[in-house]
Amino acid sequence: MSISLKNDYSFLFSGMNKSVAGTASDMSWLSDYASIKSGSYGKLMKSYYSSVAGDKKNTAEAGSKDSRSSVLESLTSVKTQTPTASKETKAYNKAATAADALQSSIKDLGSLKEDADDDKVFEALSGYVKNYNSVVDTASATADKSIGNRLDSIKSTTSANEKDLASLGISVGKDGKLSIDKDQFTAGDKSKVQTLFADRRSYASNVNVSAAMIQSTAGYDAARANTYTAAGAYSAVTGSLWDSTT
Repeated sequence: MSISLKNDYSFLFSGMNKSVAGTASDMSWLSDYASIKSGSYGKLMKSYYSSVAGDKKNTAEAGSKDSRSSVLESLTSVKTQTPTASKETKAYNKAATAADALQSSIKDLGSLKEDADDDKVFEALSGYVKNYNSVVDTASATADKSIGNRLDSIKSTTSANEKDLASLGISVGKDGKLSIDKDQFTAGDKSKVQTLFADRRSYASNVNVSAAMIQSTAGYDAARANTYTAAGAYSAVTGSLWDSTT
């Protein structure tokens, strides 16, 4: 016995009794199933669920894109934001920079040869005066007592050598700053440059030590100026680090 298969599965059950609806013997639903699967209703369902799946996919992709865009915007915002340094930090940075420049000026003067021409010597001395005054201004603007003490030491050393500095056309003002006069320099004793700005045991070597300490302390304070206090605020460190965080 052979059976010829057809696409309509109900053919296999065509000989069964269909008189009792709702029972296992009622197999007319197979014909309905074939119609649903291959007919217009099936096409309608496929079209509907395809559109739903497409909408979900598009929504997910859109959401993903929006999410990625939001994250990228946030990252870009964070990247482009420049931290604003506090006034204390700026003050310490300026003091450190000025102290470094003063040390460079001392080094330049110490490296001058005895037969250096007057213009070169005057230029080097003018640079020293400028950077010296910058240290006076910036160090005075900080709140660290140790920086203030080092500045006082520089001023005291300068006052002790005021007469020799005057022979190079350099005078000390009431505000502690220096000024230089070219005519007085030209008429002065150039040998004092070698004496005052020698590498060791000189006026300049003492100033250099204090300037180095100002630079070091100011740099440390600048790095710590944004330390959190116990209240969650920022605080400049002007003394013990523990004092500012407890």
